[in-house]
Amino acid sequence: MRTIDMTPTWGEIGLLTWRLIVSQEIPALQAYRSEIARAFAMAEALNQLGAQLSEQQLGERDRIISAEMRKQGVQP
Repeated sequence: MRTIDMTPTWGEIGLLTWRLIVSQEIPALQAYRSEIARAFAMAEALNQLGAQLSEQQLGERDRIISAEMRKQGVQP
């Protein structure tokens, strides 16, 4: 049996979060708080680990960040 992974990427979660903020969906944002906190914690971890990455890894990091930002409608 084949399955389809429909798990959203963090860029897609970012877009959802932005839409909840703009529409002032406060109860949804409050329920969603742990995911928002996790996203910012992961961003800080990536910032701190950046100095340890090879040039190839830095390139891949930048490619992924750009793709995820575009999913949110933001130009990197």
